[in-house]
Amino acid sequence: GTYCQNGISYACPKGKYGNSTGLTYPSCSGWCPRSFYCPEGTSSPIQCPPGYFSVGAAYECSLCPGNIGTDLPCQDSLTCCFTAS
Repeated sequence: GTYCQNGISYACPKGKYGNSTGLTYPSCSGWCPRSFYCPEGTSSPIQCPPGYFSVGAAYECSLCPGNIGTDLPCQDSLTCCFTAS
């Protein structure tokens, strides 16, 4: 995702995404939602993989603590790391 100011294209900042054309502010399309992460220049939020979570506005997912042997039913909070599926 990118935005333009004064004819110069910039990557959307970490934790934000830009999924439409004509964006003109670094806020881009908005903050990355819970369960997703948005590295710099993201056009569509990326789902956290099993064993990881994010609480929103993340540029990377956080690893669940401990040894998780099952896929998570959700990836939107640390609590999900301890919920069996």
